[in-house]
Amino acid sequence: MVGNQACASCHAEIHRSYLQTGMGRSFSLPDPKKIEPLLTTGTSVYEPKSRFHYEVFLRNGAVVMREFRKEGSEILYEQERIAAYQVGSGNNTVSFIEENNGYLFEMPLTWYSGKRLWDMSPGYRQHNWRFDRPISASCMNCHNSPTSRTPQTENHFKEVPRGIGCENCHGAGSEHVALALEGKLLKGSKGQAILNPASFTREVQMDVCQRCHLEGVTVWNDGIEPHEVDVARPLATFKNVMAVSTASEHESEFAIAAQAGRLMKSACYKESGAMTCTTCHNPHRTPGLQGRTSFNETCQSCHTDPTLHTLCTVKAPAGKQKTDCIACHMNVGGTSDIPHVSFTDHFIRRKITGTSKASVKTARTPVLIPTLSSGDQAERLRALGMAYYEYFQHERPDERYLDSVIVSLETALGSVSPRSDGEDLFALGSAYYLLNRQALAESAFRRLVDRNKNHARGQYLLGKVLLSVNRTDEAIASFSTGVNSQPLFVENYLGLAQAYLQKREFDNALLSVARGIALDSLSYPEAFFLRGQIEHNRGNLHQARLSYADALQRNPDYESALLNFGGTFLTEERWEYALPFFDQILQGNSRNIPALNNKLVCLVNLKRTSEALETAQQILHLQPENREVRQLLTDLRR
Repeated sequence: MVGNQACASCHAEIHRSYLQTGMGRSFSLPDPKKIEPLLTTGTSVYEPKSRFHYEVFLRNGAVVMREFRKEGSEILYEQERIAAYQVGSGNNTVSFIEENNGYLFEMPLTWYSGKRLWDMSPGYRQHNWRFDRPISASCMNCHNSPTSRTPQTENHFKEVPRGIGCENCHGAGSEHVALALEGKLLKGSKGQAILNPASFTREVQMDVCQRCHLEGVTVWNDGIEPHEVDVARPLATFKNVMAVSTASEHESEFAIAAQAGRLMKSACYKESGAMTCTTCHNPHRTPGLQGRTSFNETCQSCHTDPTLHTLCTVKAPAGKQKTDCIACHMNVGGTSDIPHVSFTDHFIRRKITGTSKASVKTARTPVLIPTLSSGDQAERLRALGMAYYEYFQHERPDERYLDSVIVSLETALGSVSPRSDGEDLFALGSAYYLLNRQALAESAFRRLVDRNKNHARGQYLLGKVLLSVNRTDEAIASFSTGVNSQPLFVENYLGLAQAYLQKREFDNALLSVARGIALDSLSYPEAFFLRGQIEHNRGNLHQARLSYADALQRNPDYESALLNFGGTFLTEERWEYALPFFDQILQGNSRNIPALNNKLVCLVNLKRTSEALETAQQILHLQPENREVRQLLTDLRR
């Protein structure tokens, strides 16, 4: 790849106009001059389910997001993160990405241009990922130029380009540029050594746009990475796409990037035999510069009856002009996946009836429907199972989807061989693991690593399964293989630390956790929790508390860290210091038995009998057979 600037010397006007488009401004470093006007009002947002407040501000030219929790005017917890990149042209949204040593994560606040407000980033009202939502290769390669993700990591990128470029649609330009510099370009498409989508078949032209404008859950074909797509070949060669749909979904609901799929539902598309996205859109110019008149003239070029140019046969709706085809035949409204935006629905209809106001799906339980697929029935079913796992991981962590993963993949793998990259077995094993069906998880992961020893993510989860059944030496072997396969996959270091801790090999455990923290010191509170556990087991209570505090600085609701932090004070019989940690756990999870037990110990020793009685009754409500607490309750009542 040579980048946009290499094209500018010969194609200056196209380059200049393209940089004004939404695609040309899709990904960049944060620009404080453009962000500052957005910070005049409403920069604080509250997310009630997680009880976090967020605010965004500029500091020394950097975009900073602050997460905090408060009670009245007292700040109970806070942390700040700095944005490394901004995503979105600002036509509709501007979101932000944090970078930790090459690991990229979405940030929780987004600017919504149409409503001129800050709110939680798309999907964050359904599930608040805070600063921990990894940027996948699929996300990166639609919002940016072709970008290679580090193999066997979820979100590590060694190089990050700055926006969707010429080569996204025209293919690699190195040979074309070299020939141009040498004066050796020949007439004709082959002599140009560059791809021109206008010369593609209609179907492949649509695929160029559908690569990113076909909304749904993407499953890449065996061995394919998103940056490897060849725009001259059919898109189904590279990926499957599953639409997200609900039983109650109205035909007028559409997602923000569903333009291609919606257009292909239209009679105009089906009957013309020639219509594509570029029939109406010049990808090198902004729609605003083309103007409404240009779009209407395009309609009139096919609908040639002169009477339709100035007068419709029906009364125009209030506020709409009879000469404006789009106003009557293309719905405008909110989308089903992104809040606070207004988009044009590309499903062109003679009459739009019974429209419903599109809103972001929340309470409904969507299903996945194949919209772009290849292969036989078993291969399509495999892709569906993998899509459900992707949807669970990145959009909606509802365990019901894991059942769909298992049913689809077990059925498919009864008919077809596992993929060479192992991603189908990884999804299957992960679903079993997350449902605590460890024997079946081990079986799937064993099949995976037997075929692909260097699958670092598979080695990690196999190690976790083995640890759960106390097969510690086997777990260490699996984690170690994972580390050697991909040293940038952090989780294997944490797995090693946990395994060495289980064997009470504290020096090895500390070394492993330190290597993980060195790679990414912000995104893994469990790394600091593990470090605390190691020191705790060594009897270094002060050092343990420092590490538990580090874990809680990254996640103040980390129950295990709160429990162990309080536990260090229990060891020292400092009951009054221990008690607040258990109360904090119970404020968010009143059924946490270890916290209730520890609270009871504190209250008994502090001689707060009435509170101890109440806590004992809570435990017995959850554990009626707990004889020890029942006896204590009897003793307290005397």
